[in-house]
Amino acid sequence: MQTRGFGWDLGWTFLDPVMGVLGGVVVLKWGVGLCRASGAQLVDATASLPVEDEIRRALESVGDVRVADLHLWEVGPHRRSCVITLVASQPHEAAFYRSRVREVASLAHLTIEVHRCTEGHASSATEA
Repeated sequence: MQTRGFGWDLGWTFLDPVMGVLGGVVVLKWGVGLCRASGAQLVDATASLPVEDEIRRALESVGDVRVADLHLWEVGPHRRSCVITLVASQPHEAAFYRSRVREVASLAHLTIEVHRCTEGHASSATEA
């Protein structure tokens, strides 16, 4: 026995295909929004230059420290990760620099690599 719906009883046989198309449009709209949001994160399209500048200033204000490399990217909505390479002639422990970065930026993950170099080379590390 076949069950008939409200539209069938009223003679609206077009209602089933219309609802199918409407459902498809809703799914398509959702899918496009999902692709845009995830695609921007996959290609690191979000601008993070102001945060990078704040991190660089916070670290380079300590002695002769120079930021040799800094990578900042989004790993989720409002969640960032950062990898930093520092050079200094008399460096502190990585935990010291970690606390300086955490004062200016909220990060989900932070990796800091510290290198000791002879005096004079720390200032040229950012030029390479």
